[in-house]
Amino acid sequence: MSKDHADRTGSPTISVITAAFAMERWDDLCQAVASIAAQTASVTETIVVIDHNPGLLERARRELPGAIVVPNIRRPGASGARNSGVAASRGDVVAFLDDDAFASPTWLEAMLPHFARPGVVGVGCRVVPVWAGSRPRWLPYEFDWAVGASYRGMPEETAAVRNVWTCGMAVSREVFAAIGGFRDDFGKVGVRSRPEDTDLSLRAAAARPGGTWIYEPAAVISHHVPAERATPAFFLRRCLNEGAGKAELAALNGGSRSTSAERLHARRVLPLGVARGLRDAVRGDLSGGMRSIAITAGLGSAATGFAAGRVRSAADRAAAIVRRPAARPARSGPRILIDQSGYDLLNLGDVAMLQSCVLRLRQLWPGAEIMVICHAPGRLAAYCPGTVAIGRTLADRRLIRLLLPRRPRLAAEQAWKIAAPYLAGRFRRRRGRPGRPRTAVQAVLAADLVVASGGGYLTDTWWWHAAGVLSLLSLAQRLGKPTAMFGQGIGPADQPALRAQARSVLPGLARLSLRESAAGWDLAVALGARPGALAVTGDDALELVPSGGAADGGAPVGDALGVSMRVSAYAGVDLAAARTAGDVAAEAAKAFGAPVVALPVSRYPVDSDLAALRALLDPEPAGAGVTLDDMATPEALIAAAGRCRVIVTGSYHAAVFGLAQGVPAVCLTRSRYYDAKFTGLRALFPGACFVVSLDEPGSGGRLRAAIDQAWQLPAAARVAARDAAAQQCAAGREAYARFGETVRSRTGRATAGHLEQVR
Repeated sequence: MSKDHADRTGSPTISVITAAFAMERWDDLCQAVASIAAQTASVTETIVVIDHNPGLLERARRELPGAIVVPNIRRPGASGARNSGVAASRGDVVAFLDDDAFASPTWLEAMLPHFARPGVVGVGCRVVPVWAGSRPRWLPYEFDWAVGASYRGMPEETAAVRNVWTCGMAVSREVFAAIGGFRDDFGKVGVRSRPEDTDLSLRAAAARPGGTWIYEPAAVISHHVPAERATPAFFLRRCLNEGAGKAELAALNGGSRSTSAERLHARRVLPLGVARGLRDAVRGDLSGGMRSIAITAGLGSAATGFAAGRVRSAADRAAAIVRRPAARPARSGPRILIDQSGYDLLNLGDVAMLQSCVLRLRQLWPGAEIMVICHAPGRLAAYCPGTVAIGRTLADRRLIRLLLPRRPRLAAEQAWKIAAPYLAGRFRRRRGRPGRPRTAVQAVLAADLVVASGGGYLTDTWWWHAAGVLSLLSLAQRLGKPTAMFGQGIGPADQPALRAQARSVLPGLARLSLRESAAGWDLAVALGARPGALAVTGDDALELVPSGGAADGGAPVGDALGVSMRVSAYAGVDLAAARTAGDVAAEAAKAFGAPVVALPVSRYPVDSDLAALRALLDPEPAGAGVTLDDMATPEALIAAAGRCRVIVTGSYHAAVFGLAQGVPAVCLTRSRYYDAKFTGLRALFPGACFVVSLDEPGSGGRLRAAIDQAWQLPAAARVAARDAAAQQCAAGREAYARFGETVRSRTGRATAGHLEQVR
């Protein structure tokens, strides 16, 4: 199927994802990306996910201009990296290609037609080994799976199979989302090998009635096999690990389903392989006898690993029944507490800033235990896997729940959070209690470091949130723990109590990074922040925005008009003002012949962006269409913003996500709070960010003029906006790195990896 034919026939769109973790495989990664670009089928996007390797991330963003490069924002390992890639993608089908493999030009063309068949959830391909030297003569073809290649015994023609391999598989996005993707805690990390591809295949097939995987040998990829994998020691170790991994798979999915193909292979294919090797030896090929021995040894090693794995799983289950909670979980890094800007995790901008903070802290301290203050543990687990939720406790008590509605309960909890750290000097003497903290104060006592992730709450508008964050930072400072605030938008702040509290905390911060300097820098200095601790880093959420653009290095230009509206008291925008702005945007889109794409950021039931947009935009206007979809993740919002040519927004992060991709933003303001936010953003992105006050007479005409100007913005200005975002992102990473240096210098070289002395 040619690219033109795929476009004409409405073939499913496809995103190809390659996960990489090691600089040593750079040349292989480049070859993999080049092979994706050479596909005869149309590829919507190539996404390269870098698994917690900042140096490799920088290089990939710089030297792979045709790819979208994103960091793994989930747990380290292949599963988390691939899940991060899927979250950043938008194709109907997602395909995976390992960073040490390269695809034949017709790889995707051979697989895609199968998705038109009822029940097909995914397709796998044939994997051919590419040896660094010559193929070992002792290695039986029945065991080529040990080096990541197709093996004797697999179908030689198109066939339905139980599972396929991740290296080269394609899967329906709908099914992938329905099962939650790969298990983040199950897969390949370092030398540990667990069959995440088989696990995904089993769950995907079960998710759809008649769900089927197809093996298509006409689709071919080649997999590099380095010299160190061509040794008997590696072979036996790989077989042992595979057996242990299958035991863990059986514990998750049942032994019958998890080992059916392996048992059939052992009964039917391997005995024939032993006989074939002995026959070759009799005929004078002595390596045939070695292959027979290798089959026997490999099967024995895999069986040993499986048996040991089953025993270990049984022991773990038994221990779990009688095990009491450990006094403290084992860890190899500091215990870090993050306070943040959106405890319900219903604002995608807040979520993105928190995800970026977690990602950067894990890059500094890979073994850290990260605690996050939030009211939604389930959402935290989905957005930031592996973190520990520190929830409200006062508001959860049964009597409080019976006596007070939700909002008064939350207000009481926040009041306690503000007051508790200042009560009693006993906090100066106490250490954290053993076990897992439950309250915010307990978390500060148990933490080694306390940081505040990005937000715009240090202002009169959100004074109560700011007071709670500053209270916890104050307690941490009095206990001698390093503290920092990252990605902060501060001001306007005129309330005497808020300013007094800030003056007591800001001077003690090891780092304070600001989203903007138009107003924030002078205010921070006035509130006592040390100039040496200050830096302007833009918004922390920029870390999640993928780099990449047109092949010539220019910023890509979308075809849609993005619209985001914040109808709320704190924004000063009512429905009437929003409708006026929405009408102007719709008229402009009609004149341009452009589709309108809603970009909702806030998902709170009250002040929901999507609800406001649905009230403003006609889904079927004359001319271009309107897309009014909910966005469940920051990655989805970022991808939608990237498809726009201009964004008209009353929401801060809709503008940030567009500008970072070279999409100009027309920002609407009607309050001092948003005046400060958008004025600072315009200073960071001069020439691509336009601010229109809805309070001034003739605002409709100025809005239309700004939209027209942004629509015709030259390519150079779009590139400059994208470059500015890259510089801000680099400054943000530098701020975290400086914080890491400060922490290490305070705790001493001997405790750089584990900060017990801080307490």
